[in-house]
Amino acid sequence: MRIFVNARIPLGGAAGGVQPFIEGLARGFSQIDPPHQIVFATFAGSEPWLEPLLGPRMRVVAHPPPASRRAFLVWRIRTRLSPLKRMILRAPPRETDAMDDGFAAFIDSLQPDVCHFPWQDWVPTRAPSILNLHDLQHLHFPEFFPPEELERRSVWPKWAARATMLPVHSEWTGDDFVDKLGVSAQKIRVVPGASPLEMVPEPSPELVEATKSRLRLPERFALYPAATWPHKNHVRLAEALAMLSDLDLAVVCTGFRTPAWPSVEREIERLGLGDRFRFVDFLSPPELKALYLTAAFVVVPSLFEGGGSAVMYETLGEGAALACSDIPTIAQGVRKAALLFDPRSVSDIANAMRRIASEPGLRDALQEASREMGTRYTVRSVAERYLEIYDEVARTRALR
Repeated sequence: MRIFVNARIPLGGAAGGVQPFIEGLARGFSQIDPPHQIVFATFAGSEPWLEPLLGPRMRVVAHPPPASRRAFLVWRIRTRLSPLKRMILRAPPRETDAMDDGFAAFIDSLQPDVCHFPWQDWVPTRAPSILNLHDLQHLHFPEFFPPEELERRSVWPKWAARATMLPVHSEWTGDDFVDKLGVSAQKIRVVPGASPLEMVPEPSPELVEATKSRLRLPERFALYPAATWPHKNHVRLAEALAMLSDLDLAVVCTGFRTPAWPSVEREIERLGLGDRFRFVDFLSPPELKALYLTAAFVVVPSLFEGGGSAVMYETLGEGAALACSDIPTIAQGVRKAALLFDPRSVSDIANAMRRIASEPGLRDALQEASREMGTRYTVRSVAERYLEIYDEVARTRALR
C-alpha cells in the first residue's frame, strides 16, 4: 500500500502544533517500520526538514517544483486577501484553499491508495482521504478570528463531507464535529496525541544550566509554553499572578508573540508584574525540555483546545506537575493527573497556582500522577493508530 501525507506547511513554528504532529508521525512510522510506502509532500526547498526522520520505504517529494514558484507566490497572496479585496479581484471563496497549480493532479500522479491531510489544507483526490481539521475553535470563539480567516474556514464542512475519515484527538471534539459539521459519527476516529518532546534526548546538566543562565530564569516559576493567541488566555494568567504577590513565584511563557501580544504586554505593565511575568519567545526543543525540568509546575489556562493540548501531552510526558483548564478536551486527557480550574475565573486560576506552590505534598503527587498518565500517550501508539486507520480506509476503496 502507498500512503501520501501532505506535509506542505510553513516551518519554524508558524504552523503551530502541526509541525511536531507530522514529525511525530514520521518518527513513529520509522519506529514501527510498516510494510507500506509512505510519501511525504513538502514545499520545494524544505525537504531537509523531514528527511532525517524517515525510515525504510519512506521518502519526501517536493511540491511545487521550481517552475511553479510564481503560482506558489500567487496562491500565498490570494489566501491572505480580505473578503473585500477578493471580491474586487474577482477571487471568490473556493472549495479548496490549496494551491491551484495542480496539487491534486500531482498527488494522483503518485498513485497513492490513501491520502492523509494532517492539517487544514485539503484537495479532492482519486484515492480516499483522511483529514485532520483538529478543532472548530472559530465556531466557538469567532471573535478571536479575522474575517478572512473565518471565510477561509467556511469551506471546512464541504471538506469534511468529502473526506473519508476525520481523526480527532478527543471524544468531545468528535461530538463537536458531528454537531457542527453535520458529518456522520461513523467518520470520526479518536486518536489521542503524544508529546513531541518524547523524541528529544534528556538535556545534560550543562544544557540546563546554560539555558537557565541565558534566559535569566527566576528561582521558582510556573511554565506556560503557548503562543499569545487570544484563546490561550495569557491576560487572565497575568491577573492571577498579580493576586499572588505574597508568593515567591513567577510565570515564564514560551512561544511566538502573535498580534495579540501588545494587549498581554499592556496588562503586564498595568499590573506592575515586571519580571514576574516573563516571555522568552520560541525555544529549541532541548531548551524547552530543560524548562520543563526546572519549572516548579506547568500552568495551562487555555479557553479552548481541540484535543487536549500540546502542552498537556508534553507535561505528562516530562512528568511535571500540572494545573490546567477544566475544559472537556483537557479534562478527558489528563483525568486525575492535574489540578483543574475554571479558566474564565482569575481567582480560580490563582487558587490552583497557590495550592501547587504551597500545599505540602501536592506537587510531588501531581508529578507522580503525571508520569503515570504520560506512559499512555506515546509517539509510537499514535503512529500505530494511524496505520490502522490507513488500512481501514484502504479497505473502503477496495469495496467500491
